[in-house]
Amino acid sequence: MTLTTSSPVSLYSLLGNHPGTEALKTGRVSSPLVTFDFADVKVINTQFKAVVRELKYDFAELAIATYLQGHEYGKPYVLLPATIMGRAQHHTIFYKADGGVLRPNDLSGKRIGVRAYTVTTGMWVRGILAEDYGVDLESVTWVTFEEPHVAEYRDPRNVERAPAGKELKQMLLDGDIDAAILGDVAEQGPLKHLFPDHAEEAQRWARVHGGVPHLRARVRQCASMAGLAVRHFLGDACWQQRRDRRARPRSVAVGVPHCRNGICHRAGGGDDDRGC
Repeated sequence: MTLTTSSPVSLYSLLGNHPGTEALKTGRVSSPLVTFDFADVKVINTQFKAVVRELKYDFAELAIATYLQGHEYGKPYVLLPATIMGRAQHHTIFYKADGGVLRPNDLSGKRIGVRAYTVTTGMWVRGILAEDYGVDLESVTWVTFEEPHVAEYRDPRNVERAPAGKELKQMLLDGDIDAAILGDVAEQGPLKHLFPDHAEEAQRWARVHGGVPHLRARVRQCASMAGLAVRHFLGDACWQQRRDRRARPRSVAVGVPHCRNGICHRAGGGDDDRGC
């Protein structure tokens, strides 16, 4: 199919500042077919609800779990083969050590807090707990604080909303829940990683599965002219990124990221959360 238009198609776009988006956002990669009107948004995930509920953006960064739920409910977005962000997940879940050691396979029948049941980090942690440690996810009570991004989605019966005014970390400290998915935070006082060797566990998981958990990707609306323009443009953008990667020296020092399969990894140690 050939795209013919007298002027570029302009797409209202939502895209964060990541190494893998820099060329696109600065205009270093461009096309006569399409231009991007980037929304001025500081915290990108605050707009994910608007992406799937209001169809506010023609082209957007979106959490993979939100995209999959939106796809299930017929939201008119197409997933593009361009990873924004990925990272290990084992370090994100904590417990209060005052009452003794809690192990991953002890969590069946427990109460676990998470910002929302449908957040992508929670999705990956549930999969890890069930697949690798035999946790019965249906026996767990999931305590949440926010509604799903996709309005049509309904949480399972074993999900309950935290009382108004409660805060996730404080509920864990108070003993109201047994564990909590807190994200990228350090151990503090009695709050300890559920996986004490989380970096090693994450590397083992990556070896088994051939990569790290996928967090965010790019999506576009299915409108015919805009969609076709992005499809044509994407080939140029991906080619530019591949060329840049080939020109970039491979990192060998511990802690210096290198790129593989669209995700940054730290040589000799964990994974960076930056798409590239």
